[in-house]
Amino acid sequence: MFKTESGTNQLKQLSQACVKIVAGIEFGIQPFASMRGINIINGNAEMSSNLMAAKVKKHPKYDYRVVTSSNDECTLEFFQFIAGKSVSLGKSTWTINDAKRAGLTRNPTWQKFPMNMRFARALSNGVHFYTPDVFYGTPVYVEGEISGEFEVQTQESVEEPETPAPTPAPKQDPVEAEIVGDEPIDPLERVFTEISDLADEMGKSRDWFVSV
Repeated sequence: MFKTESGTNQLKQLSQACVKIVAGIEFGIQPFASMRGINIINGNAEMSSNLMAAKVKKHPKYDYRVVTSSNDECTLEFFQFIAGKSVSLGKSTWTINDAKRAGLTRNPTWQKFPMNMRFARALSNGVHFYTPDVFYGTPVYVEGEISGEFEVQTQESVEEPETPAPTPAPKQDPVEAEIVGDEPIDPLERVFTEISDLADEMGKSRDWFVSV
């Protein structure tokens, strides 16, 4: 079960968790991802940009690619797979001027993570314009688009532990190959061979000696 915060109404938290999970089921999202990446604001779903991007990437019919991404502008191009070919549906761009018009540039999160914020808005607009059926036509927004609250997940560089060098195998003295000579011939078999050769020389059959 998901742990509730201390000092809050547990019944309210439980109902909110149920709504998140149900919304996630409608969108084909697992419960834990729904709890972490979906918020319900005034009846509308707010979703983390990572989760929204993953849904587009995972969809069998759609895809997107980043055309430009900087602190001033982000442009995404959306594609649809038709008859095995990738067809461009259009581009979605969000610039610093768009952020200013929306009154977002004073927000501390926008000031700290401008590239992430512009990507999120370009993605949200692109989904609304070009791929609405990814979420079955339900209006879905990125975090902060309705509530004004943001939670940005940045990728921190993680140093991989050094792989220890493999321990060299103990050196073994070379083993001289055993020289195996011709196997000894059975004396009785040698006699039969000599008799057979003699029979050939005399023009006799090889079993003539049996009747001798």
